Amino acid sequence: MGKQISIIKFTGRVCNLIGYRRGGEYFFRSAPEKVRRTTATRRASRAFGIASGKAALIRRAIMPHLHMPQTAAVVNRLQRIVMRSRGGEPPQLEGFRFNTYTGLEKIFRQAPVFTADNVLRIPPQTLPAYGKATHLELSVIITRINFSTGKVEETDVAGETIDLSQPFKGLELGFTAPAQGMLLVTLQARAGILCNGRITYLSDRRYMAADIVAVLPAPEPAAKAKNKGSKHSSSRTFVSFSDMPYKPEQGRLPLVSRRE
Repeated sequence: MGKQISIIKFTGRVCNLIGYRRGGEYFFRSAPEKVRRTTATRRASRAFGIASGKAALIRRAIMPHLHMPQTAAVVNRLQRIVMRSRGGEPPQLEGFRFNTYTGLEKIFRQAPVFTADNVLRIPPQTLPAYGKATHLELSVIITRINFSTGKVEETDVAGETIDLSQPFKGLELGFTAPAQGMLLVTLQARAGILCNGRITYLSDRRYMAADIVAVLPAPEPAAKAKNKGSKHSSSRTFVSFSDMPYKPEQGRLPLVSRRE
């Protein structure tokens, strides 16, 4: 192991040297001439590759709709969670924070609930103060990911802005999901300040959060019809607001469906 003392420092492999950083300082070592791969290392490498692909699908489905940067910490945490899942088991993603510093529990004292009838409900409650913030923007990202085909089947995005000077009377979002892939429901909240008729959203990580609030595994494939001439309706996402227990005065979130 040698210490890098040149003006230009590097990490990674350059010719037969590998540079790396430790404790704020840069070092280098010689690259091995031959790497021995055992059955265990090949198995681990394959598992890592599969987990990387699944984690990348999740990020591609959700991150473009979030108002926060995709940091290396998010990538690593998400990949570790996916790697812990066994075989075909769905990864334990419920409660995953895209902002490590702030979770939804700091914004909603009464947690959002995703019920068996496919409704995401945020109960009426008193919202905490966020410095000088006057408004709170809520975004719901609903996505279906088919890991067997490696595709993001569909993504729906809904949004609503809450006036913090008024009592929060709750929100609800109901829908029916397409038939393929795992369902992920992500709720994002960020605070903003109204000035001259325009809301400027705060970039402070204390006043923004984005958590995966619900994960539903892919449904079992339907049995094939016996009659060849039978017709099958295509899978579609649509909003379902009927038979809901309460109707908040602030309205329900409109869905914008986006097929990948």
